[in-house]
Amino acid sequence: MPAFVLRRLLQSILVMLTVALVSFGLFRFIGDPVNNMVGQEATMAERAALRESLGLDDPVALQFLRFVVNAAQGEFGVSYRMARPVADVIAERLPATLELALISG
Repeated sequence: MPAFVLRRLLQSILVMLTVALVSFGLFRFIGDPVNNMVGQEATMAERAALRESLGLDDPVALQFLRFVVNAAQGEFGVSYRMARPVADVIAERLPATLELALISG
């Protein structure tokens, strides 16, 4: 029995890492988030400062590691589209999501 539980736990971790890698890859594929966050009037220095503050100038492997560690701790960073903490966006939409889930279940 303990071997089964351990095997399932390892499989679960592998699946979560795979999903994290796919989602991380998709977000990198959609383009430069800095262009979505700043207007056209932003200077190159402002863009570079934002890129540095978001950690987008770090190597991809380091960005992925930071993404996984932060997600495991419940810290999802800043929404590139809304320029707000993702935790705030989730908390704002959670009541409606739970209501839909409970009603449909």
